[in-house]
Amino acid sequence: MERTLLLVPSGSFYYFNSMQLPDVVVFPVFREVHGASEMVWKAMRKLRLAASSLFYTDWYKDLQSFSKIIVFDLTVWLDPALLRNINRHKNPDAKCYLYSWNIVRDKQVVLGHLAACRKYGFSYYSYDENDCKQYGFRFNTIMYDENLRLPERALTSDILFLGFLKDRKAKMLALHQIISDAGMKPEFVIVENGNQHEDLPFTIRHSYVNYADYLDMVSQSKAILDITQQGQNGFSMRVMESIFLNKKLVSTNMALLSANFYDPNNILVIDLQNPDEEELTVFLRSEFHPYSQETRHYYSVGSWINRFQQ
Repeated sequence: MERTLLLVPSGSFYYFNSMQLPDVVVFPVFREVHGASEMVWKAMRKLRLAASSLFYTDWYKDLQSFSKIIVFDLTVWLDPALLRNINRHKNPDAKCYLYSWNIVRDKQVVLGHLAACRKYGFSYYSYDENDCKQYGFRFNTIMYDENLRLPERALTSDILFLGFLKDRKAKMLALHQIISDAGMKPEFVIVENGNQHEDLPFTIRHSYVNYADYLDMVSQSKAILDITQQGQNGFSMRVMESIFLNKKLVSTNMALLSANFYDPNNILVIDLQNPDEEELTVFLRSEFHPYSQETRHYYSVGSWINRFQQ
């Protein structure tokens, strides 16, 4: 029997802790540690010591039983010794993959990860085709749990944004004003640490918003706002949520216009610097068209796993 191991950075990583698929096991890399143990754990990670494995969860004891191992890139940022430790203790026939759903920001660190992949027998995959072309990664899409369902809630907003404000304050204020002036209700939830934004018409959260709480917000909104990073063409988790949770999507990602699932009734690509007020208003007031089962299946976690090939 073939078994797949998915290694994620934490037990609260999106929907993965509650996902159930046959012969697929999901584990956070590390168990929770506190006090003196936490200090030792941090030191071992910083020094890139193989002994960081002392703090792994139970997946490490069972490593020989897996025929496919998929490691999320954030786990390697947490533990630089991870790929080496897996290589030393895995089943010799197991196929190993490192998957990134982040665009390259620190080139030297990512090139170090790529070198480690080559040394320890991992294939490096990315969700962003631009990065794949530039760095020689293999491509695989982002994915979603096709069994996940939203809680039933009454709609309280027309469009939801959750994220960091960064340097987008003026643009986000303008977009918020356009939506409000059209008689619709935007819900912009900004995650900030220590900054003061009492003058903004946004909901400010000073700590991490867990995914269950976020999904509760999504259930109460007609549409989701997706603000991509400069240079990104990979589809974000917001895109997957719109497909699987039946929500309209307003996005700055131009690559969506050429996606095989693109439906102008469901997806509006905007220029955040100069949004079209009339176009946005008409879009948010129109009806949603459910996506095909074929599209949902293609972007499911199960299909995503099957696309990893040596």
